[in-house]
Amino acid sequence: MDAPSIALLLVGVLVAAALLVWAVEIRTPRRIRWSAATLAGSGAASAPGLVLQHAEGTTVWATRAYSIYRSSDGGPFERVARVRPAWGEAWGGYLRSLRRTFGYQELVELWPLDDDRLVVFAGGHVHRLDLRAGTRERGFELRYFGRGRGRGLMAFGLDRTADGTFYFAEYVTESGNRPTGVWRSRDDGATWQLAYEFDAGTVRHIHAVHGDPRDGSVWIGTGDRDEHSFVGRSTDGGDSYEWVGRDAQLYRTCAFASFDASVIWAMDADFEQNHVLAWDRATQTVTTGSELPDVTYYARRQDDQHALLGLAQGVAEVWVADAQARAVPWLSFPVTGVPPKRGPSPGVRLARGTGGDDVYVNPLRTIDHESTIFRLAARDMPRPDAAAGA
Repeated sequence: MDAPSIALLLVGVLVAAALLVWAVEIRTPRRIRWSAATLAGSGAASAPGLVLQHAEGTTVWATRAYSIYRSSDGGPFERVARVRPAWGEAWGGYLRSLRRTFGYQELVELWPLDDDRLVVFAGGHVHRLDLRAGTRERGFELRYFGRGRGRGLMAFGLDRTADGTFYFAEYVTESGNRPTGVWRSRDDGATWQLAYEFDAGTVRHIHAVHGDPRDGSVWIGTGDRDEHSFVGRSTDGGDSYEWVGRDAQLYRTCAFASFDASVIWAMDADFEQNHVLAWDRATQTVTTGSELPDVTYYARRQDDQHALLGLAQGVAEVWVADAQARAVPWLSFPVTGVPPKRGPSPGVRLARGTGGDDVYVNPLRTIDHESTIFRLAARDMPRPDAAAGA
């Protein structure tokens, strides 16, 4: 074989290898359909290979790597956009094998402004997408993103209040003494201002920010050690906080749910018994409710009296809690029982947003159903009040 033939063969091999890497590692399908499934004895539907983001009414948003999907009116998930992170280590998120090896499927956190406009956190920046106009804008750069700095924010470290104000809470992965705060945007994510900041060493990171739809207050939850743990409530748009509780694992939480008479949260305590807690609006006191088998990373209000809790670490379970902090188990997904060497622990992710006739759950880093979104009927949820004989 002469030299030109060898060169041509090598080019062909390289092109074939590049196409294989693209097909196996980078490609995201245009459409992902729902399939019939069964969970806890109830009929369900499943959509594989997706990370659940937001669900409101009959519209559900999800992601795979940096691709964004939307399911409308029970239809399949259609790929509607891609985010382009800045060049650097964030580009590793394009590779399927790397995501699975390190357990970092949660590369993107998004919030839809409407059917066509999105605010997206990815690769250490805030992106704004307009699907109708076909525009993508990479804007605000997060202070703490990347190795030795942080993951940016947790799933429920992002919320939007009834007046349209966005808040996100900084999540510093490393435990160094750094000021950590809550940022605010009043122009749909175009610009951001630091609304509140803890002095260096006061908290390790802020897990959750929550806009209370009943009174417009803004709640935050921090961690991790007792002295780092605060549950705070702001009535001035996040400029200052009164501490509902602090300096105990009871006030280490990753998500809140609001009801007419109470605000509830579940603990994120590694080394003591976890519970659901409720803050009573009338008395402004905190009561401790049902015990939980492990920590809670996610929470979503499902109706006027009930919220879903997504449990993690040693289990991957969904519990149903009520406004009085009573809770009962519902769904469970098997985990290895061995803490992962890299990346986050197993858990069941829930959608941001509230309510609806359907429930969406998303086991991550589990043995079966890895990164699958399940849709179930809300009527099939167990009720803590019924279990208690009320």
